[in-house]
Amino acid sequence: MLQNLTNEALQLSIKKQSSILNNGGIVFHSFWKGEECYEIKNALFNHHLEEDLDEFFSPQFEILLLEAYEEMEEDDSILFIGKKN
Repeated sequence: MLQNLTNEALQLSIKKQSSILNNGGIVFHSFWKGEECYEIKNALFNHHLEEDLDEFFSPQFEILLLEAYEEMEEDDSILFIGKKN
């Protein structure tokens, strides 16, 4: 689950996803929105903002959709859909 990765580990995961996808391959991810990063029972919960995800994904993927949506509360999550460059 990507929410349990540090920013550095997330960026490595994005590069790995790009390396194994065919050209034009599609990725679909959901993230908790915000700037919080905390642990519960040794599990990391790392929230993100749209501009950070744009920065992380745009070198590898064309961003098809990056927008907030309601998972549990209004605008608490971000949906990302990208196409491998």
